[in-house]
Amino acid sequence: MTKLGILVYQSLPLLIGNAGVFNHKERAFVQQLNREIKALDLDWEIRLDEAEGDIQVIETLNPQVLILKNGLQRQFYAGDFDKQRIYQLDALELATKETRKLITFLKQH
Repeated sequence: MTKLGILVYQSLPLLIGNAGVFNHKERAFVQQLNREIKALDLDWEIRLDEAEGDIQVIETLNPQVLILKNGLQRQFYAGDFDKQRIYQLDALELATKETRKLITFLKQH
């Protein structure tokens, strides 16, 4: 059974509408990460958060891990989600598509 991870890249709904036009970096990062996961034959799928950071909606997907974009560590309300299963991207991981530490985290879960 494939495990699910969700990349949360915003914590509040945008007042100007759909966030889809603002998530190019995040989308590219998730695509790169999923290619590497497949190449390593890991049983994971990572998706972008489509719930605008709403933990109640996110939890309905039953993700095994959450991945937070840098800067969300103090803004995102994780509710009762196990903090040990939350990965915090650092400032450069998203910008450079560096996935080694995140892949290691996924292997541990």
